[in-house]
Amino acid sequence: MSRKLRRNRGPNEAKSSIVRAWQQGYIGVVGSKTFDGVWFMAYTKDHLPPHVHAFYAGVQMILELDFEQRIIRLADRKDRIMPRNAKKSDVKRIRRVADAYSDMLFELWEKARDEE
Repeated sequence: MSRKLRRNRGPNEAKSSIVRAWQQGYIGVVGSKTFDGVWFMAYTKDHLPPHVHAFYAGVQMILELDFEQRIIRLADRKDRIMPRNAKKSDVKRIRRVADAYSDMLFELWEKARDEE
């Protein structure tokens, strides 16, 4: 049985799909932050729980922000890592960078909610 693999979208393609959604009014993007090559975004019209989207080397991850414990963890949803066959080294890098800059990611989410 053959298995279909999703095409690994590059960072420019991911950015262009975000820009299209913003132009159509589906999301409001409040800036973005790039740390050590990883691009993080929070959207003004995004749903709870608090989270950020991270992009690196064609990988997109959704990271939940736990304000009570001040920790960042992988979101509990099916599309938390795309593509699903992403390289483990890329996933680990995104996690390391998110942990290193966690205070700034919490601020990014708060700024997005203030702009809503």
